[in-house]
Amino acid sequence: MKNRMINTKFWSDTYIANLDSLEKLLFLYFITNPYTNICGIYEISIKQIALDTGIDRENLEKTLLPRFKKAGKIYYIDGWVWIKNFIKHQKASGNVNTGIENGIKEVPDEIMAKIKQIQNTPPTQGKHSPILEPELESELESESELESELELELELEKRSPKRGTAKAEYGNPEITKILNTLKEKFSLTKLDGSDKQNRQYANLAIKKFGQDLPAIISAAANDEFWKNKVSSVKDIYYNGVKILQLKKGGIKAIDLSSLCK
Repeated sequence: MKNRMINTKFWSDTYIANLDSLEKLLFLYFITNPYTNICGIYEISIKQIALDTGIDRENLEKTLLPRFKKAGKIYYIDGWVWIKNFIKHQKASGNVNTGIENGIKEVPDEIMAKIKQIQNTPPTQGKHSPILEPELESELESESELESELELELELEKRSPKRGTAKAEYGNPEITKILNTLKEKFSLTKLDGSDKQNRQYANLAIKKFGQDLPAIISAAANDEFWKNKVSSVKDIYYNGVKILQLKKGGIKAIDLSSLCK
């Protein structure tokens, strides 16, 4: 038997509040039914969904599921349900992370490939969390939850076929390039933190800063203050905005601690 805890603010969430009664029932069913798992990707038939909810199959296939898909919330892919961003809302711990990894391993490669394709496609509406609005999302964000959120992306990265080489290179080449650039620019033989953690933050940094990321790394390496403060991708991720402002403003950072000596 599984237990699923639901945030009491679920019902006041903007997206949920605007659903009709059948949509609310179906949404709640997808996150609480016996087939769910901690990674939010599980196999279930339309027949079973219709039987459990009492919603007729035609309504599911032609109206409700396409509506959730268009909103970027829940996807039904060849007999598999994917609740987008479901991992992010799990309380991170060793057991939870292990459960997420094990759950993802059970998903067929072809389903994971389609999920990756969806992740790389901008949503058709809204920029909010695929499960909850920003006000709920802010309560759930923490560094430990970051690892859970990225378990799926790392698994997708590992499963992605690399073209043009007989043997696949480990990981995403773009992420590997960021790690190598950081080591080179800051003359580091090894980055602080684990390789997994640095790859996770590199993934986020690429999404956050886009084409500005190489310039941020270079600016930090050439700044008297930041060149002694950066030793991992995590440092770039959390301080990139400040570093970018320094670069654009053409000013140097001041170590305020030196003024107190």
